[in-house]
Amino acid sequence: MKLSVITIQLLGLVATGVDAWKVTAFDKVASCSINGEPRRRVITGAPTLNGCMTFDRDMPGTGCVEHSGGRTGGCTTGSLFPKAIEFWATKCLAFRRDNCNADGGTITVTGRSCIVQNDMRSFYCVG
Repeated sequence: MKLSVITIQLLGLVATGVDAWKVTAFDKVASCSINGEPRRRVITGAPTLNGCMTFDRDMPGTGCVEHSGGRTGGCTTGSLFPKAIEFWATKCLAFRRDNCNADGGTITVTGRSCIVQNDMRSFYCVG
């Protein structure tokens, strides 16, 4: 079987991914550890996706995978308001209010960072 150069290049893009940022939201645990298989959602965004994302609302343009007790699937098992959030991005802002409203305070993170807060409601990430 022969693969064309274009096919090989496309397979390379799929294998490496094009996510600019990744956020893992942990439910009911005050750490960013996967020990014990806690319920968590991994939310990813493309390089061009730089808008506000509010937990427990639709996040258009994102990818989402939920892990819980050894099960992996879509993000469809109900609400998840995280107690801990792990960010992988150039820069993210986490907000204590919906819709990235800064009135309740913000936390700025860069690179790979974990924050443990019971009241984070939305976030905004860039690359």
